[in-house]
Amino acid sequence: MGAPASAAIGIRPHSGWAVVVAVGAPPECQVLVRRRIEVLAEGDPRQPWHEAQHLDLGPDDADALDERVFNGARAAAGAALGAVLAEVAATGHRVRAVGIAGEPRDLPPAGQILRNHMLLHSAEGELYRSALTCAAAEAGLPVTCFHPKAVPMAGYAELLARVGKAAGRPWAADHRLATVVALEALETVEAAERQPAQGPR
Repeated sequence: MGAPASAAIGIRPHSGWAVVVAVGAPPECQVLVRRRIEVLAEGDPRQPWHEAQHLDLGPDDADALDERVFNGARAAAGAALGAVLAEVAATGHRVRAVGIAGEPRDLPPAGQILRNHMLLHSAEGELYRSALTCAAAEAGLPVTCFHPKAVPMAGYAELLARVGKAAGRPWAADHRLATVVALEALETVEAAERQPAQGPR
């Protein structure tokens, strides 16, 4: 029995959930798994910073709520990704990379976040991106994050049309973006492997 074929996972995060697509490596590029996963512990608010503002929490309590939701989200993401990895393995593939459509953000202190509506959204976006990144890393997978607007979607138009036709519906913008970041993350890993090892100077 030969080695399993390579695959990658792409993730498009949202508040409390995410779209996940697992795709086989080129030239196959077959969609292996496609699903929405929950990235939230039961009972936790999907928008904790909005909730903190609504409840008029102080900065320390807002930070504590953020940490609670993050820990629950990381655990939920870990369980969901574990199920996806098992499903991919059942197809004879091995996931070698994870791409996430979302870049890390530097956030100001909680007091400043609570006074700015756009920062509420930024803080929640960072919470879920970070939870998913941690869950993938804890599964032993290399993770690459991409700014959604910097992903070269146009260069994949023909491939996305072919893959989407074969996969069938749903094939929405989130699925297409997740597919491309998966392939870009796999290319990042393979490019690093092609670099010659640096010997001692």
